[in-house]
Amino acid sequence: MDAAENIRLGGREFRPVVDATIEHDYWLMGLIRRAGIDQVVKEEGESPDEFALRLMRELINSGQAFAILSGVMMPADKEVCDWTPAMAGETAAFLKRLTAPEDKAALNACTASLLSGFFANGLATLKTSQRSTSNEPGPRETESAETAAP
Repeated sequence: MDAAENIRLGGREFRPVVDATIEHDYWLMGLIRRAGIDQVVKEEGESPDEFALRLMRELINSGQAFAILSGVMMPADKEVCDWTPAMAGETAAFLKRLTAPEDKAALNACTASLLSGFFANGLATLKTSQRSTSNEPGPRETESAETAAP
């Protein structure tokens, strides 16, 4: 799923979250930090594909994969300004229940694309932001997509 491409999963259509609200940005930054994937750096000699696969393993092992995926995609019939942590929770719950092999393959491809593109670039921005505010307390979000109230 690139920045302009919708994806169909389990009979529902999702679109990328682009130009999101600041609430969304802070929420997603908190999830990325809690997952620890903001600490994963590309190793010398590691190809972009190898880095994306390692990032995918870290994301899955963190237990935050569905929450983060639900922060980068949303129902296609909704506007970005309508995004809420509760909507992300509903999306995460839906993604967890996918069973069709083609849906799983599409979600895995979406995850790999996300990690090789968005996180490779987005993590650099997040790390720069962390360095510039390292002495300031950051936002502390306690609600994850999986625990958000519908």
